[in-house]
Amino acid sequence: MTIRKIITVIFVSLALAGCATVDNPDENVRAKAWSQVSKKTDLVVVGKNRVRITANGAFSSDMASMESLLLARAAGVALERGAPRFAVVHTQYNHEGVTRWIGSYEALMRARSDADISGNLNKPLGFKSATIVVRMLGDEEEADRQAFASEATYEALLNDRIEQKGIKPSRRLSIF
Repeated sequence: MTIRKIITVIFVSLALAGCATVDNPDENVRAKAWSQVSKKTDLVVVGKNRVRITANGAFSSDMASMESLLLARAAGVALERGAPRFAVVHTQYNHEGVTRWIGSYEALMRARSDADISGNLNKPLGFKSATIVVRMLGDEEEADRQAFASEATYEALLNDRIEQKGIKPSRRLSIF
């Protein structure tokens, strides 16, 4: 290959790299973060206004991160279904479950403590899991009980994931 051809190839490559664009970087990043949440959790519809969400991880997985995934998925599903609020009505850490109304992160921490999971995280092959059952609520439904605000929870947890994981927009080639 001649020097002229090499220079031409380099010039064309640089020109094409300069044409890499992202239509909407914020939406691209948010879609990537939501895709991660969806891939790391399993969802089963268990009723008209209830879903069961499970997150599985290696034994070294941080339980708080798994809970953030569960709550982000719950908030996203609640928004998709038009539910402005949701509550966790059952938690299960591996085989230890707690059934009660959970409408705040603090209540979720108490449920984890009540399940006494500290000595029960060992599973075959070193995995652990967390499952929640979520009840979606309308504006006035169970208004006297504390519940997660779907939109605020979704936004906070998705933005936290973007920041913690350093998610950047994907660039795509645009010749025109």
